[in-house]
Amino acid sequence: MLREVYIENLAIIGRVRLSLDAGLNVLTGETGAGKSMVIDALELALGGRASPDLIRAGEDRLVVEALFQVDAARYPRAAAVLEEMGLTPEELVVSREVQRTGRSLCRINGRPATVAMARAVSRGLVELHGQHEHQVLLDRSSHLDLLDLFGGLGDLRQRVTEAYRRWQRIRKELEELRSSARERARRLDLLEFQIREIDAARLRAGEDDELRRERQVLAAAEKLAGSARQAYELLYGGAEDSVHDRLARAAALLAEAARVDEGLNGLAAQVADLLAAVDEVARELGAYADGLEADPARLAQVEARLAAIDALKRKYADTVAGILAFREEAARERERLAGSEESGRELERELQEVEVSLAALAHELSTRRLAAASQLAERVTGHLRELAMGSARFLVDVQQEEDEGGLACGGRRLAVASHGVDRVEFVFSANPGEPARALERVASGGELSRVMLALKTVLADLDGIPTLVFDEVDAGIGGHVAHVLGAKLARVSQHHQVVVVTHLAPVAAFAARHLVVEKSVSGARTDVDVRSLDAEEERLHELARMLGGAEITREALEHARRLRQEAAPQA
Repeated sequence: MLREVYIENLAIIGRVRLSLDAGLNVLTGETGAGKSMVIDALELALGGRASPDLIRAGEDRLVVEALFQVDAARYPRAAAVLEEMGLTPEELVVSREVQRTGRSLCRINGRPATVAMARAVSRGLVELHGQHEHQVLLDRSSHLDLLDLFGGLGDLRQRVTEAYRRWQRIRKELEELRSSARERARRLDLLEFQIREIDAARLRAGEDDELRRERQVLAAAEKLAGSARQAYELLYGGAEDSVHDRLARAAALLAEAARVDEGLNGLAAQVADLLAAVDEVARELGAYADGLEADPARLAQVEARLAAIDALKRKYADTVAGILAFREEAARERERLAGSEESGRELERELQEVEVSLAALAHELSTRRLAAASQLAERVTGHLRELAMGSARFLVDVQQEEDEGGLACGGRRLAVASHGVDRVEFVFSANPGEPARALERVASGGELSRVMLALKTVLADLDGIPTLVFDEVDAGIGGHVAHVLGAKLARVSQHHQVVVVTHLAPVAAFAARHLVVEKSVSGARTDVDVRSLDAEEERLHELARMLGGAEITREALEHARRLRQEAAPQA
């Protein structure tokens, strides 16, 4: 709820801080004292239009702040709005600063914010009713929500929303399938060709590396054979100075010397091993040289195979392994596309089932809305009669729109959305003989406030807005109706915090907290103060002033006391 409002340098207000309680809070004061300026300040803090003209004369800026505390358990919708913005519901401060230069600054809990963010926060916390922008009645998109709230249709509407989203999803999938049928056929042909081409190549992983090595050897066969034979001659040739002959002489010398000095046995053994290794290498070199032979035909085969693999690489991947992986993915895509026709038939069957379910749910929701609309209109109109609007008629207009491509519902094709097939609008006629029209076209500020009060009285224990603010709700009424108005406000305040600007004592008598707005002049300066009337005698004197003017008479005080007694059971 709204705990506190701070105002600095707004119009004739210098500096004011007012505290509010749960239940019914009333602001009273003489005409022109500045009561409505307090509401203007709250509206400004919550994202209303800002103008340097609002700044107090002689000052450079104005500041307004609103402090809220939200009971998350009691008002989960308001808490959810705050949580979506990363804010905690325990304590929230929304502030607005307007500078003489025209610059406007907004903060939420001390952090810079946009005006749009302030408006988003306020929608979950406060409704302002009167000559203000924050009028939910003038927002047609809210009418359907209020009707469904009254009718207890939330669960059914959620089922319609879920069915509608599923219906839309399936329609989109089918549309994509149908629109891409030609492209799908072209894609299938391409995939078939690619798979056949790769399969025909009979590739093996690593084959290209093996072929490149073989090509290198075949291309240099004569040179490699010559080198091998020359090496063989050096190691094991007929010349006396071959490596083999020299190692053989060295081995014989060391063996003879080791018979004299056993310390040479190790070296003699090493040389003997070297001689054996030279014999083995020489034999392998001879075999290698004898096996090498220039083979132009095989070289041509290798070159052709590598060229074929390179051609596939240019198309599909940089390696043989990549080409084989491409082939497997192409095969999987071919299976998916080949199965899409069956998927389409399955989707069509599913769409038909969902459409039948959606149509039944939407028809049921529409039927129940029509019944709820009649009941809501009757009850609100009844409350308006009690509020001295005996000729007024409040109606809830529920309409549907024909759409050839829409949902088959109730024997017609209707435009459908996530909320169903209905468009809902509250319409109003203030006088006999006048047709009911949109509220903004026929209702004054005071009438709108009373319509909203009547509506809130009906929805008192259902609505999820913590704070309701009424300005001019008592315009044009008095006498017994004023008492009825106060009683209705008191009833609504059992479920909401209510702030009311009033000039009627019978309304103010119901207040849980009574604030008086007073204007004073000091020298050439006018100022405004807001004072809480905490003592009963103070309240009685203010009520007496409202009843009898500047002079407080004994009769006026007695009348004020009776008003308080009459209001006590409901206040």
